[in-house]
Amino acid sequence: MILLDTVFIVEFLKEYKHPKNFEPRMMFDIKEDLILLENQLPFSIIWGIYYEINRDFNYVHATWISFLDLVTDAFGKNTGGSFHNRVTYSQNEQSVNGSKHFTDLVRHFMLKGSIERSYSFNPVKLKYSAVMLRKAGVRFQVIRGSCLVNITLDNGVLRIPQLEVDHNFVRNIMAMEQCLCEREAYICSYIKFMDHLIDSAGDVGLLVEKGIILHWLGDDATVSNMIKKICKNIGDNYTCFGDISQELNAHYENH
Repeated sequence: MILLDTVFIVEFLKEYKHPKNFEPRMMFDIKEDLILLENQLPFSIIWGIYYEINRDFNYVHATWISFLDLVTDAFGKNTGGSFHNRVTYSQNEQSVNGSKHFTDLVRHFMLKGSIERSYSFNPVKLKYSAVMLRKAGVRFQVIRGSCLVNITLDNGVLRIPQLEVDHNFVRNIMAMEQCLCEREAYICSYIKFMDHLIDSAGDVGLLVEKGIILHWLGDDATVSNMIKKICKNIGDNYTCFGDISQELNAHYENH
């Protein structure tokens, strides 16, 4: 069964850009299934089968490059911003080499270009919503094409990387972080920070207006409820945004 699954995945990767045997909707559904945490196969197995099918004993590195290109085309272009189109070959190679499976790979791509963050235990939590902060004079700006971790606060301007809301996509990355890297759960930290910013549909509306949130869920209340739902069992013991939360709390309380 593992062999059949792996061969199917290899054929899917090979046809991703120019599908012959898959309908567009089927391609989308397969890609969604491939990042489900419960569906993962070790990368080493997928690479091993790909190599056996496509190997050239005289050009082993060329075979590796072709595999790297296929994986990047399928998973490296739509994981948090257009910046993934600009990452270098060496960065992509590091991501693939350092990943255990596809869910892990997607997380690696999402964290490309991240600024250095210190992870803190029992941090200060953000107490005020986006609408409340705006009333206190905080200005919101979107950062397009940047890693989700790169939230900054400078002179009352809160800059937040754009989030394209996809429940299944985000939920799987968060589940993996909770299982494997709780103290480096950067995507969880971002979503939890957004959860603190969002108390109502009005907060979502403000963030949509600023281009910080993109969604196709019908209405802003649905987004608010979705974020609260996926954060329900995510603790606040660790975060990389404790310093920004503390500054925002102080800004509101001193305005």
